[in-house]
Amino acid sequence: MEYIDRENSDIGKLYKGSFAKKNFEEEYELLKKIDNIDPDSEFTVKLKGALILKQSKILQETLASKTCNTENSIINLKPKYYEIILADAGYDLSKNNFYINFNEFLHAFKNLVKGMIKLQENNLVHRDIKPINVLIIDKPIIKLNLIDFGLMCNMDDVFNKNNDNSIERLKHSFIYKYYPPEFAIAFIFLQYNYDKLFNNYLEQLKKMKKDDNFINNVKKLYDDITQKINTGSTFENIFNIEMAKKTDIYALSYIINSLKELIPIYDRKNLDIKNFINQLYDRCHDPNPYSRISINELYQLLEQKINLIK
Repeated sequence: MEYIDRENSDIGKLYKGSFAKKNFEEEYELLKKIDNIDPDSEFTVKLKGALILKQSKILQETLASKTCNTENSIINLKPKYYEIILADAGYDLSKNNFYINFNEFLHAFKNLVKGMIKLQENNLVHRDIKPINVLIIDKPIIKLNLIDFGLMCNMDDVFNKNNDNSIERLKHSFIYKYYPPEFAIAFIFLQYNYDKLFNNYLEQLKKMKKDDNFINNVKKLYDDITQKINTGSTFENIFNIEMAKKTDIYALSYIINSLKELIPIYDRKNLDIKNFINQLYDRCHDPNPYSRISINELYQLLEQKINLIK
C-alpha cells in the first residue's frame, strides 16, 4: 500500500470530517462495499482513498493497484484521525448553486430512486438520506448521487431490538426530522410507559412544525400498532423487513423539497408541475409506512411522468 503526500497529489475532495480509528474502518469498509455494488458510480461517488493525519502531516492511502515494500500500515502509523476522500463531484442539495428544469428534476430524482432500488436489492438501507448527503452532479448529465454510508445497515437490522446501534437510531427519531414515525414508535414499544413516551414524541413533532393532519395520522398509526400488540402480534411481526423498506423513502420527501428549489419560480408555479411535485412529496412523506409509496412504485410514477412529457 502506497502513501502519498496530499499537497503533491490530486486526490479529490474531502468527505465529511474526521474519524476515530474504529469509525473510520467501519466507514471505509462500507464505502468499498458500495463501490462493489455501484462500480460505475451511477448513483454514488467513487471512493478514491483515505487521508491519514499524523503529527500534522497528511498522507493518503490510495486505492491504486500499486504495492508498497515497506511494512507501513494503518495500524503501524497509529494516526490521530482519518478522513475519507471521494472523487471530485458536484454540490450537495443544501447549496442552491444553479437552476434545473422540470425534466432534469425528474431524471435526477429518478436516478436517486434507481440507486435506492439497487441498495434494497442488496438488502441495504442507507438510514441517513438528507440534503447534505445527496450530491447533484451536472456532468455529463444532471443526476443525484448518494454519499455518507456510515449509518447504512442490512434490512433486517433496521428494527433489530438486539442491536444497540439499531436501537440508538430508533431513539434518535425523537430529534431527527429525517427519520419516519415508525422509528419512534418502534423505540417506544421497546420501553416502558408507552403513552408518556408517545406524548413526548408528539410534542417533538410540533416542534418540527408538523401540521395537525400529520400528527393525527401518527396517532392513528400508534393506535393501530398498539392494538396489534395487545392482540398478540410480536414486535418482529410488526416492525419487519417490509416496513424497513419504506423507511428511507420518508427521507426522500426532504430531498424533493430541496430539489424543487432548483427549479425556477415561474416553472414551479405551473399547475401541472406544482401538483406532481406535491404528489411526490405527499406520497413519500406519508407518516404511515403501510400506505407510504414503495420505492418501485415511486420509480414507476417518475417513469410515467417522463414518458408523458417526451
